[in-house]
Amino acid sequence: MSASELREFFRLLSILQSEQSDSSLEIPSDVDCV
Repeated sequence: MSASELREFFRLLSILQSEQSDSSLEIPSDVDCV
């Protein structure tokens, strides 16, 4: 896998994890990184 593919993979992973743990809180994954 290329670096860009890995970044996309981990981005999707973080989105899935955040949705599972904070399903009631609609927080964009971009905000969590700040």
